[in-house]
Amino acid sequence: MKKVERKAIKITLILIILALLPLSLAQANDSANWTDSASNPLFGGATDGVNRAYYPCVIKVGSSYHIWYGDGSNTRHTTSTNFDFIGATFPAPIVTGLVATGPYHPRVLYNASGWNIGSNFYTGPFLMYYTDGANWGVNPRVAHSADGNSWTDIGPCANVISYSSSPVIYNFDVLYEGGTTWKAYADNGSGLIEYYVSTDGINWTGIAHNILGTLQPWETWFTSPHVIKSGSQYVIYYGSGGAGSNEAMGVAFSTDGQNFTKSSSNPIFSISGAPSWRNNRTYTPFVIPDGTSWKMYYTGRSSAGVYSIGYALPTSLPPTGSITINSGAVSTNSNLVALNLSCSDSTGCSQMCISNTSTCSSWESYSSTRLWTLTSGDGTKTVYAWFRNGVGNENTSPFSDSIVLNTLGPFAVPTSGGSNVTVSFPNGVTIIYDQVTSLSCTTTLTGMTTPTHSPPPSYRFIGGGYSDISTDCSYSGNISVTFPYDPTDVRGGENNLKLFHWEGSGWVDCTFSVNTSGKTVTGHVTSLSPFGEGDPIPSGGGGGGYSTGANENMIAAMAILAISGGLFILRRRKLLKL
Repeated sequence: MKKVERKAIKITLILIILALLPLSLAQANDSANWTDSASNPLFGGATDGVNRAYYPCVIKVGSSYHIWYGDGSNTRHTTSTNFDFIGATFPAPIVTGLVATGPYHPRVLYNASGWNIGSNFYTGPFLMYYTDGANWGVNPRVAHSADGNSWTDIGPCANVISYSSSPVIYNFDVLYEGGTTWKAYADNGSGLIEYYVSTDGINWTGIAHNILGTLQPWETWFTSPHVIKSGSQYVIYYGSGGAGSNEAMGVAFSTDGQNFTKSSSNPIFSISGAPSWRNNRTYTPFVIPDGTSWKMYYTGRSSAGVYSIGYALPTSLPPTGSITINSGAVSTNSNLVALNLSCSDSTGCSQMCISNTSTCSSWESYSSTRLWTLTSGDGTKTVYAWFRNGVGNENTSPFSDSIVLNTLGPFAVPTSGGSNVTVSFPNGVTIIYDQVTSLSCTTTLTGMTTPTHSPPPSYRFIGGGYSDISTDCSYSGNISVTFPYDPTDVRGGENNLKLFHWEGSGWVDCTFSVNTSGKTVTGHVTSLSPFGEGDPIPSGGGGGGYSTGANENMIAAMAILAISGGLFILRRRKLLKL
């Protein structure tokens, strides 16, 4: 395959993925929770005639929103760059070219590449399925259009009315999934939603007569279905409740497009407590993906018989979640802990914020696990978590979990005899004996938060103080002692850390190495007693004696000799000049 061809294929695949992304991401925060717009209704205002508006169908193409709706006799169409159709023409112009006696209940699809319907290709890009308001007992028809206004009829669908159990087709909602995969959902006029499939968009096969199954308490029968696919989930919105199934709207979910489970939150809206513009009927829901959210358009009828169209937006619900420290452990010996995080939301979880306080300060990409450093100092520690969903909503009250931090011990570790014996304490401290001659003994570490020995001059102890290590073992040779450190505690530079060992009357620098990658400092000694991790400070800082490990008297004597020698040389030079 040529390089140019491979590049073209890659570009095509990328474009396909990008084309599919908006739909998979465009999920309502909760498909069953919506907020009615305070500006409703959008338009309408008559029991019949040109000002009547119901059965909306809306799609978005680029930055333009298109709406088709019925007035009782005709299908009308208008556009706007605003989703609430502010500034749109109303009553909208009647579309032309539809051949049914009463072209009704439009369902419009859009494909910039055109449509393969039956054995023919149509440029479209708009494709409409519609029913005949003058005769519900005929097959729905399909038409295509370049602008959504002027239509060219393709012909009637096949095998739809013959499968219907009524036989009536009140409206015909079509979902195109690409290639040769078509699904349709029909209101059969007798309270059932029937399910069809097709490979060419015009020849249909009936699969099921009642896909919504058993009635919920608020339902009577089912009408006006509209189905969208979000990721791998099919979502159906429908009308039900009361006489004629037009008093409320519900939603159900499916993984295969046929077997649906209804939301326990149903109904979404109903005439109960409804505003006056829809207090007689609330029905014909039509939901569209729009960016990272959804928008719902639907019909309302007032008690005076006036039909209007309104809209609703998803209710802004925060994600739900939890946080667990060290799989729910009661206590820990290390301030480095493992967090298990759980976030659930229909739009997905995009970010999280973790904190040792009840204030969120930094957001990061969501992950179900994370290593976390508790604040220093023993006691009960609480870690807080916030989550942000796919549409930007976040929980205002943090989720939290607590654990007891105990780094002081005492930790008594059984120690066996032998060579190169390693003893590891729960708080990360490790010692290695050259030789332990006892067959069975114990090595103990005890943290000292209120030390009896002050740090060496110009140093401070990190980690909350120092630790006393003792043993009842008989041992010989050197002992390697390694302490972990928290880099956030270090002020004077990690490479400048020192491990100090208390030897009788003062601190001795026993540092052998500092591992800045592993965050440990190691020292070599021949006895056990208190150890402290020293962090250099500019000046001051505590009493006690700090020894370099050399003989201090010898150092003093050498200093005196050096000074005397200097004075002798100066005096001799002066005599030579005389």
